[in-house]
Amino acid sequence: LTGRGGRRGEIDQLDQFDDAWVEMGKIYRRRMREAGKDVPKEKVLEIFEMSNFEKMENIRNRIDEIVKDKETAEALKPWYAFMCKRPCLDDRFLPTFNRDNVKLVDTKGQGVDSITETGVVVDGVEYEVDCLIFATGFEVGTDYPRRAGYNLIGVDGQSLEDKWKDGMRTLFGIHTRGFPNCFIVSNGQASFTANYPDGLDEAAKHIAYLVKHFEEHNITRCDADAQAEKDWSAAVVGTPAKGPQGGTGCTPGYYNLEGQHDPRARHNQPYGGMMGANSYFEKLEEFRDGDKMPGLELS
Repeated sequence: LTGRGGRRGEIDQLDQFDDAWVEMGKIYRRRMREAGKDVPKEKVLEIFEMSNFEKMENIRNRIDEIVKDKETAEALKPWYAFMCKRPCLDDRFLPTFNRDNVKLVDTKGQGVDSITETGVVVDGVEYEVDCLIFATGFEVGTDYPRRAGYNLIGVDGQSLEDKWKDGMRTLFGIHTRGFPNCFIVSNGQASFTANYPDGLDEAAKHIAYLVKHFEEHNITRCDADAQAEKDWSAAVVGTPAKGPQGGTGCTPGYYNLEGQHDPRARHNQPYGGMMGANSYFEKLEEFRDGDKMPGLELS
Protein backbone atom coordinates (compact mmCIF):
# COMPACT_ATOMS: atom_id res chain seq x y z
CA LEU A 1 0.00 0.00 0.00
CA THR A 2 1.55 3.27 -1.06
CA GLY A 3 -1.25 5.73 -0.38
CA ARG A 4 -0.80 7.63 2.87
CA GLY A 5 -4.36 6.82 3.88
CA GLY A 6 -3.76 3.09 3.50
CA ARG A 7 -0.41 3.17 5.23
CA ARG A 8 -0.83 5.52 8.14
CA GLY A 9 -4.48 6.03 8.87
CA GLU A 10 -4.79 9.56 7.52
CA ILE A 11 -7.19 10.49 4.75
CA ASP A 12 -6.13 10.82 1.11
CA GLN A 13 -7.84 13.42 -1.05
CA LEU A 14 -8.05 10.66 -3.68
CA ASP A 15 -9.98 7.56 -2.65
CA GLN A 16 -7.65 4.88 -3.96
CA PHE A 17 -9.56 1.86 -2.71
CA ASP A 18 -13.28 2.66 -2.25
CA ASP A 19 -13.76 -0.17 0.24
CA ALA A 20 -15.31 -0.67 3.67
CA TRP A 21 -12.10 0.47 5.37
CA VAL A 22 -12.43 4.05 4.10
CA GLU A 23 -16.23 4.31 4.22
CA MET A 24 -16.20 5.74 7.74
CA GLY A 25 -14.12 8.70 6.56
CA LYS A 26 -16.41 9.29 3.60
CA ILE A 27 -19.48 9.36 5.86
CA TYR A 28 -17.79 11.80 8.24
CA ARG A 29 -16.71 14.16 5.44
CA ARG A 30 -20.21 14.13 3.94
CA ARG A 31 -21.78 15.03 7.27
CA MET A 32 -19.22 17.80 7.81
CA ARG A 33 -20.03 19.28 4.40
CA GLU A 34 -23.73 19.16 5.24
CA ALA A 35 -23.05 21.00 8.52
CA GLY A 36 -21.54 23.96 6.64
CA LYS A 37 -18.60 26.19 7.59
CA ASP A 38 -17.27 27.16 11.04
CA VAL A 39 -18.66 24.10 12.81
CA PRO A 40 -18.21 24.46 16.61
CA LYS A 41 -16.03 21.90 18.38
CA GLU A 42 -18.91 20.27 20.27
CA LYS A 43 -20.82 19.88 16.98
CA VAL A 44 -17.80 18.21 15.36
CA LEU A 45 -17.82 15.59 18.12
CA GLU A 46 -21.54 15.02 17.59
CA ILE A 47 -21.00 14.65 13.84
CA PHE A 48 -18.24 12.10 14.46
CA GLU A 49 -20.49 10.11 16.80
CA MET A 50 -23.37 10.11 14.31
CA SER A 51 -21.00 9.13 11.48
CA ASN A 52 -19.81 6.27 13.63
CA PHE A 53 -23.40 5.18 14.31
CA GLU A 54 -24.27 5.35 10.61
CA LYS A 55 -21.26 3.21 9.72
CA MET A 56 -22.13 0.59 12.33
CA GLU A 57 -25.78 0.61 11.24
CA ASN A 58 -24.58 -0.13 7.69
CA ILE A 59 -22.64 -3.11 9.03
CA ARG A 60 -25.61 -4.39 11.04
CA ASN A 61 -27.96 -3.98 8.07
CA ARG A 62 -25.51 -5.88 5.87
CA ILE A 63 -25.59 -8.78 8.33
CA ASP A 64 -29.40 -8.84 8.08
CA GLU A 65 -29.17 -8.88 4.28
CA ILE A 66 -26.72 -11.79 4.09
CA VAL A 67 -27.35 -14.09 7.08
CA LYS A 68 -30.64 -15.93 6.59
CA ASP A 69 -31.22 -17.14 10.16
CA LYS A 70 -32.41 -14.13 12.16
CA GLU A 71 -31.20 -15.43 15.53
CA THR A 72 -27.72 -15.97 14.11
CA ALA A 73 -27.79 -12.54 12.47
CA GLU A 74 -28.67 -10.85 15.76
CA ALA A 75 -25.84 -12.65 17.56
CA LEU A 76 -23.34 -11.50 14.92
CA LYS A 77 -24.24 -7.82 15.10
CA PRO A 78 -21.62 -5.55 16.70
CA TRP A 79 -23.05 -3.09 19.23
CA TYR A 80 -20.03 -0.88 19.78
CA ALA A 81 -18.19 1.89 17.96
CA PHE A 82 -16.27 1.38 14.73
CA MET A 83 -12.68 0.19 15.33
CA CYS A 84 -13.31 -0.86 18.93
CA LYS A 85 -12.51 -4.22 17.32
CA ARG A 86 -10.68 -4.99 14.12
CA PRO A 87 -13.30 -4.83 11.35
CA CYS A 88 -13.97 -7.94 9.26
CA LEU A 89 -13.57 -6.92 5.62
CA ASP A 90 -13.82 -10.39 4.05
CA ASP A 91 -16.83 -10.96 1.78
CA ARG A 92 -16.74 -14.71 2.54
CA PHE A 93 -17.22 -14.50 6.32
CA LEU A 94 -20.94 -13.79 6.69
CA PRO A 95 -22.16 -16.24 3.98
CA THR A 96 -20.42 -19.01 5.92
CA PHE A 97 -23.22 -18.90 8.49
CA ASN A 98 -25.74 -19.93 5.82
CA ARG A 99 -24.06 -23.32 5.37
CA ASP A 100 -25.77 -26.43 6.77
CA ASN A 101 -22.63 -27.54 8.61
CA VAL A 102 -22.05 -24.20 10.38
CA LYS A 103 -23.73 -23.17 13.63
CA LEU A 104 -22.93 -20.09 15.71
CA VAL A 105 -22.99 -20.86 19.43
CA ASP A 106 -23.20 -17.75 21.62
CA THR A 107 -21.53 -18.44 24.98
CA LYS A 108 -22.73 -15.05 26.33
CA GLY A 109 -19.15 -14.22 27.22
CA GLN A 110 -18.75 -17.24 29.49
CA GLY A 111 -16.78 -19.48 27.15
CA VAL A 112 -17.03 -23.26 26.89
CA ASP A 113 -18.19 -25.20 29.98
CA SER A 114 -16.20 -28.35 29.23
CA ILE A 115 -14.70 -30.54 26.52
CA THR A 116 -15.82 -34.14 26.05
CA GLU A 117 -14.52 -37.00 23.92
CA THR A 118 -16.88 -36.04 21.13
CA GLY A 119 -17.40 -32.30 21.40
CA VAL A 120 -17.79 -29.22 23.57
CA VAL A 121 -20.40 -28.29 26.17
CA VAL A 122 -21.91 -24.80 26.32
CA ASP A 123 -24.64 -23.93 28.80
CA GLY A 124 -25.32 -27.61 29.42
CA VAL A 125 -25.67 -28.52 25.73
CA GLU A 126 -23.07 -30.73 24.02
CA TYR A 127 -22.12 -29.91 20.43
CA GLU A 128 -20.39 -32.76 18.60
CA VAL A 129 -17.42 -31.81 16.44
CA ASP A 130 -14.91 -33.71 14.29
CA CYS A 131 -12.07 -31.28 14.89
CA LEU A 132 -11.46 -28.72 17.63
CA ILE A 133 -9.27 -25.69 16.88
CA PHE A 134 -7.96 -23.63 19.79
CA ALA A 135 -7.91 -20.01 18.57
CA THR A 136 -6.34 -18.68 21.76
CA GLY A 137 -4.66 -15.68 20.16
CA PHE A 138 -1.91 -13.81 21.95
CA GLU A 139 -1.51 -10.98 24.43
CA VAL A 140 -1.19 -7.39 23.25
CA GLY A 141 -0.43 -4.46 25.52
CA THR A 142 0.38 -6.45 28.65
CA ASP A 143 3.71 -6.01 30.45
CA TYR A 144 6.61 -6.63 28.07
CA PRO A 145 8.56 -9.04 30.35
CA ARG A 146 5.43 -11.18 30.69
CA ARG A 147 5.14 -11.53 26.91
CA ALA A 148 8.86 -11.83 26.16
CA GLY A 149 9.60 -14.31 28.92
CA TYR A 150 12.55 -12.32 30.24
CA ASN A 151 13.26 -8.98 31.88
CA LEU A 152 15.67 -6.28 30.77
CA ILE A 153 18.06 -5.02 33.44
CA GLY A 154 19.51 -1.54 33.07
CA VAL A 155 21.82 0.78 34.99
CA ASP A 156 22.11 0.13 38.75
CA GLY A 157 20.14 -3.08 38.41
CA GLN A 158 16.83 -1.43 37.55
CA SER A 159 14.50 -3.68 35.59
CA LEU A 160 12.39 -2.46 32.69
CA GLU A 161 9.34 -3.95 34.38
CA ASP A 162 9.95 -1.82 37.46
CA LYS A 163 10.60 1.35 35.48
CA TRP A 164 7.42 0.93 33.46
CA LYS A 165 5.21 -0.25 36.33
CA ASP A 166 3.12 2.92 35.96
CA GLY A 167 3.25 2.93 32.16
CA MET A 168 5.91 3.46 29.51
CA ARG A 169 8.46 6.27 29.85
CA THR A 170 10.46 6.80 26.66
CA LEU A 171 11.84 9.19 24.10
CA PHE A 172 10.03 8.53 20.80
CA GLY A 173 9.10 5.06 22.08
CA ILE A 174 12.64 4.03 21.11
CA HIS A 175 14.87 5.07 24.03
CA THR A 176 14.18 4.69 27.75
CA ARG A 177 16.52 6.30 30.27
CA GLY A 178 18.74 3.95 32.24
CA PHE A 179 18.93 1.42 29.42
CA PRO A 180 21.75 2.79 27.24
CA ASN A 181 22.24 1.48 23.71
CA CYS A 182 18.84 -0.23 23.90
CA PHE A 183 16.56 0.51 20.95
CA ILE A 184 12.90 -0.45 21.30
CA VAL A 185 10.55 -1.01 18.35
CA SER A 186 6.84 -1.14 19.20
CA ASN A 187 3.61 0.85 18.91
CA GLY A 188 3.90 2.18 22.45
CA GLN A 189 4.68 5.95 22.50
CA ALA A 190 5.59 5.54 18.82
CA SER A 191 3.45 4.95 15.72
CA PHE A 192 0.32 3.03 14.83
CA THR A 193 0.16 2.21 11.12
CA ALA A 194 -2.62 0.38 9.30
CA ASN A 195 0.15 -1.36 7.36
CA TYR A 196 2.26 -2.56 10.30
CA PRO A 197 5.53 -3.16 8.36
CA ASP A 198 5.47 0.53 7.44
CA GLY A 199 6.01 1.45 11.09
CA LEU A 200 8.76 -1.17 11.41
CA ASP A 201 10.46 0.24 8.32
CA GLU A 202 10.41 3.81 9.64
CA ALA A 203 11.76 2.70 13.03
CA ALA A 204 14.50 0.63 11.41
CA LYS A 205 15.58 3.55 9.21
CA HIS A 206 15.69 5.86 12.21
CA ILE A 207 17.76 3.46 14.31
CA ALA A 208 20.09 2.80 11.36
CA TYR A 209 20.60 6.56 11.07
CA LEU A 210 21.52 6.74 14.76
CA VAL A 211 23.97 3.82 14.60
CA LYS A 212 25.65 5.27 11.50
CA HIS A 213 26.01 8.64 13.23
CA PHE A 214 27.47 7.01 16.34
CA GLU A 215 30.02 5.06 14.31
CA GLU A 216 31.08 8.15 12.37
CA HIS A 217 31.55 10.18 15.57
CA ASN A 218 33.06 7.43 17.74
CA ILE A 219 30.09 7.45 20.13
CA THR A 220 29.80 4.29 22.24
CA ARG A 221 27.00 5.17 24.65
CA CYS A 222 23.52 6.55 23.95
CA ASP A 223 20.84 7.21 26.56
CA ALA A 224 17.71 9.34 26.78
CA ASP A 225 17.92 12.65 28.61
CA ALA A 226 15.67 12.67 31.69
CA GLN A 227 13.80 15.85 30.74
CA ALA A 228 13.41 14.81 27.10
CA GLU A 229 11.93 11.50 28.19
CA LYS A 230 9.56 13.26 30.57
CA ASP A 231 8.48 15.73 27.88
CA TRP A 232 7.86 13.04 25.26
CA SER A 233 5.86 10.85 27.61
CA ALA A 234 3.78 13.89 28.58
CA ALA A 235 3.23 14.68 24.89
CA VAL A 236 1.96 11.15 24.26
CA VAL A 237 -0.52 11.44 27.12
CA GLY A 238 -1.51 15.01 26.28
CA THR A 239 -1.83 14.77 22.50
CA PRO A 240 -5.47 14.23 21.52
CA ALA A 241 -5.86 10.80 20.00
CA LYS A 242 -7.23 10.92 16.46
CA GLY A 243 -9.80 8.28 15.65
CA PRO A 244 -11.37 5.61 17.85
CA GLN A 245 -8.93 4.32 20.42
CA GLY A 246 -10.71 1.57 22.27
CA GLY A 247 -11.95 3.91 24.99
CA THR A 248 -14.60 3.66 27.65
CA GLY A 249 -17.38 3.30 25.07
CA CYS A 250 -15.87 0.08 23.73
CA THR A 251 -16.37 -3.47 24.86
CA PRO A 252 -13.26 -5.12 26.37
CA GLY A 253 -10.37 -5.62 23.96
CA TYR A 254 -6.66 -5.03 23.65
CA TYR A 255 -7.20 -1.38 22.69
CA ASN A 256 -8.41 -0.71 26.25
CA LEU A 257 -6.47 -3.36 28.20
CA GLU A 258 -9.46 -5.71 28.15
CA GLY A 259 -11.77 -3.10 29.64
CA GLN A 260 -9.70 -2.40 32.72
CA HIS A 261 -9.54 1.34 31.93
CA ASP A 262 -6.07 1.28 33.45
CA PRO A 263 -4.53 4.80 33.52
CA ARG A 264 -1.28 3.22 32.33
CA ALA A 265 -2.92 2.75 28.95
CA ARG A 266 -2.54 6.48 28.24
CA HIS A 267 1.23 6.14 28.61
CA ASN A 268 1.35 3.01 26.46
CA GLN A 269 -0.70 4.33 23.54
CA PRO A 270 0.82 5.37 20.19
CA TYR A 271 1.65 9.04 19.70
CA GLY A 272 -1.54 10.69 18.43
CA GLY A 273 -3.54 7.49 18.76
CA MET A 274 -4.50 5.33 15.79
CA MET A 275 -4.19 8.12 13.23
CA GLY A 276 -1.09 9.97 14.43
CA ALA A 277 1.62 8.09 12.54
CA ASN A 278 2.46 10.85 10.06
CA SER A 279 2.85 13.36 12.89
CA TYR A 280 5.13 10.91 14.70
CA PHE A 281 7.30 10.35 11.63
CA GLU A 282 7.60 14.11 11.19
CA LYS A 283 8.91 14.30 14.78
CA LEU A 284 11.61 11.78 13.89
CA GLU A 285 12.52 13.76 10.78
CA GLU A 286 12.81 16.95 12.84
CA PHE A 287 15.06 15.13 15.29
CA ARG A 288 17.39 13.95 12.50
CA ASP A 289 17.61 17.37 10.89
CA GLY A 290 21.12 18.76 11.40
CA ASP A 291 22.57 15.81 13.36
CA LYS A 292 22.10 17.67 16.66
CA MET A 293 20.57 14.68 18.46
CA PRO A 294 18.38 16.68 20.88
CA GLY A 295 17.25 14.72 23.90
CA LEU A 296 20.04 12.14 23.83
CA GLU A 297 23.04 11.91 26.15
CA LEU A 298 25.98 10.72 24.06
CA SER A 299 29.51 9.76 25.04
